[in-house]
Amino acid sequence: MREGVVMDLAQYRAMFSTITVPGFITHIRIHLDEAVALWMLKRFGHHVFKSVADLKYAFVSQNIEPPYGRTVEEYARAGAIVVGCWGSPLDEHGGTSKNGVKRERKKGESATSLTLKFLDLEDDEILKNLSDEVRENDTNGRARILELSLMIRVMEDAGWSDEEVLRWVFQFFDAYYDSQTRFF
Repeated sequence: MREGVVMDLAQYRAMFSTITVPGFITHIRIHLDEAVALWMLKRFGHHVFKSVADLKYAFVSQNIEPPYGRTVEEYARAGAIVVGCWGSPLDEHGGTSKNGVKRERKKGESATSLTLKFLDLEDDEILKNLSDEVRENDTNGRARILELSLMIRVMEDAGWSDEEVLRWVFQFFDAYYDSQTRFF
């Protein structure tokens, strides 16, 4: 895709229906929003992707655009799902590229809410409630003492790697989702 032309969620989803997804790309110092989006992709992506086996994660600096002059679409063709950066369909952030192309913030969205739509799971009440909570935290940025977003930040400040943080978040949300299915 040309610079400034953005794929919608349906176009992005269609790109992954026939290829094996080797991994995900998100920014360093991962936030709760992107961590939950990645968990949802890993846990529920099997009905969208040809394969999500042996996934790898790449953590990049928070760039407005992909490096090396490549596009999000080129990364997608290589099987990399971009979450929370570079203006991908799973990125709600706005910004201005080096060439001056401005991208507006996707109002009322977060990487998690976009992922919920991408996976066509908006009817899952558990995931909808989780998405709403994460979006509220992401857009308002207020974390109370034991909220997950603060816990993630503390882990990172204590020297945990992005992979260690993501592994912990995945375990937590697997347990959370499984416990909530008893009530719905």
